[in-house]
Amino acid sequence: MTTGQLAIAAPKCVADDFNGEIVALNLESGLYFSLRDLAGAVWRDLVAGHRAEDVVRAVSDSDPALGGEVGA
Repeated sequence: MTTGQLAIAAPKCVADDFNGEIVALNLESGLYFSLRDLAGAVWRDLVAGHRAEDVVRAVSDSDPALGGEVGA
């Protein structure tokens, strides 16, 4: 995993929060994604500028069962 911050591939991609559900849309391809619950929280943290490593750590700490899956 690389270190540092991640960037959204704007302006080709946009996302918005609809009552806790993040909807992300690729304007070029028309593909869209719904991010809820944990996925939405990860998205919000990354967009807020949190380092990927910190987000991975927070997810691992929140649910030990995910420890082997997160960051793989």
